[in-house]
Amino acid sequence: MPFPTRWGLSAAVCVGLYASLVACGLSQHQHALLATGKAIPTKTGFSEQTWPMQRASTYDVAVVLGHALDRNGRPSRVLAERVDRAVELLKRGVVKHVLFSGGHDGDGLRGRPSEAESMLRHALSDPQVPATEDPTWLLEEGSTSTRTNALLSLEMAKERGLHSVVVVTSGFHQFRSERVFRRVAKDMVKGDGIPLHVHVVDLPDEQTHLPILQETDMHLGTREVFVAQLNWFREIAAIVYYFVRGWL
Repeated sequence: MPFPTRWGLSAAVCVGLYASLVACGLSQHQHALLATGKAIPTKTGFSEQTWPMQRASTYDVAVVLGHALDRNGRPSRVLAERVDRAVELLKRGVVKHVLFSGGHDGDGLRGRPSEAESMLRHALSDPQVPATEDPTWLLEEGSTSTRTNALLSLEMAKERGLHSVVVVTSGFHQFRSERVFRRVAKDMVKGDGIPLHVHVVDLPDEQTHLPILQETDMHLGTREVFVAQLNWFREIAAIVYYFVRGWL
């Protein structure tokens, strides 16, 4: 067998094997490896019917980390899941405020809604949440990376006297986010001595939404699987980069 043909056959076998693993739920296992978020117990006696009445909250603020927007300026599925989780925490009385962090636009959206603004719009689509002018909502629109998410969001939180933070992000992004936020928080505490506590929360519904190829809609399944794989491999590269830069 000629040399190029052997390589071509080997490549085809590898691609086929990889596709089979993906179809069987490889994305779910990959994302679980990086998911470090922990659940926050529901308060005893809590009822959503009592919200948004003032109650003592477990944390001061939930920081929702940005992700890609679609071409219409709306949150991608990944980003919408993050926003929905933060709104849930707000309804449960776990947090008093929600800070949306993300400045750069989605594909083809130059100079139009920031990720933070798009997240706020999505949150306000829930009829049970406070209006835009309510002090519940905070927007950080200058960040362009996980590290600047941490630097700008934590600085904004401390300026407003918010010292306990819940970070809301996807499972594949939690490992890096947790270490970056805690590293930045530690440096801030060294600088001014004011305590700053960081907790990364889980996304309990995320695993059920991670794609597995379905015969009923192979085109949609293939696209979603590709996005999930791209997110995971990009995140691995980012972890290596952040480690080399000393940001973890």
